[in-house]
Amino acid sequence: MTQSIARNAILVCFIILFLGCASVNATSLYPSSIKSQLQDADRDGVINSRDLCPDTPQGSAIDNEGCALTNTVYHSVRFQAQFDTNQYQLDAPLHGQLAELADTLHTYPDSLIFIEGHTDRQGSPRYNLRLSKKRADALAALLVTHFQIAPTRIIPIGYGQQRPIAADTGSTDTERNRRVVARILTPTKGDTTTSWRLPFKLNQYRVSEQQKALLQPLVLRLIQQPEQLVLIEGHTDASGQFQHNMRLSQQRAEQVAGYLEQEHSINEQSIMALGYGANQPFVDNDTAYHRQQNRRVEVRLLEQLQVSQQVILPKWTIWSVDELENPRQSN
Repeated sequence: MTQSIARNAILVCFIILFLGCASVNATSLYPSSIKSQLQDADRDGVINSRDLCPDTPQGSAIDNEGCALTNTVYHSVRFQAQFDTNQYQLDAPLHGQLAELADTLHTYPDSLIFIEGHTDRQGSPRYNLRLSKKRADALAALLVTHFQIAPTRIIPIGYGQQRPIAADTGSTDTERNRRVVARILTPTKGDTTTSWRLPFKLNQYRVSEQQKALLQPLVLRLIQQPEQLVLIEGHTDASGQFQHNMRLSQQRAEQVAGYLEQEHSINEQSIMALGYGANQPFVDNDTAYHRQQNRRVEVRLLEQLQVSQQVILPKWTIWSVDELENPRQSN
């Protein structure tokens, strides 16, 4: 009897001890307000009370305040679209993709946009040259009408079939060559000598020895800095017919481009040659002297615009107390 009472007493003690421990474990050592501050809501390794950036993206490197570490990178803004055979109008879904291009042009008002139109080798070279120019002009028209970009900032050029990016051996390669490419350019920085003006006599377009001498500083610059882009613009006075002036101005620009390519091995991919006819006079065509000034080729050095962007750095390893305690909840 005595042994039975003793066993019951010991059992009661164990039950009381167990209930007491359970009661202690069920009660937090800290008030709920403090407990919230000790938690890590965005799981970046910094508790809420010290975290100045409470919504840190998952997987990013952070500083002592819980903010993501970033790095500045630079990229060129460009646009490219493919076309069906004999087509030059851009599909409606592509209009939205032009928004970034237009926003960059508005942000950098001194920039220009260079638009290249290209074709595959189907059809005659003459037809392809016209078709490629229509493709470039279609993109230029959208920038003017939909995004209010000034036409003077747009340089559309058609290259026809002259600059393929893939051999025309199959339907896929052929489609890649039917394209329009747009790049945003800006005047070369760090040097005041970035433009040259070459005078031409009436109806003349061949490059003279005197003009070659004027171009020597440009040639040296391009040899030393082959990454530079060259914009060559041909112009006439207003004394001739429109078609004649357009053709003559293009010949002037192409003659200067040919001189740079053939005599100094300047990469043709770096050269843009375009004739404006009498559409962009330097001065009014009211006197013989002024008309002489308008018969010219202007050469400018450009570079691709590099736009800065902040990129979040990823962290190498995730060390989190929450993940160590609850590995199944880890992502």
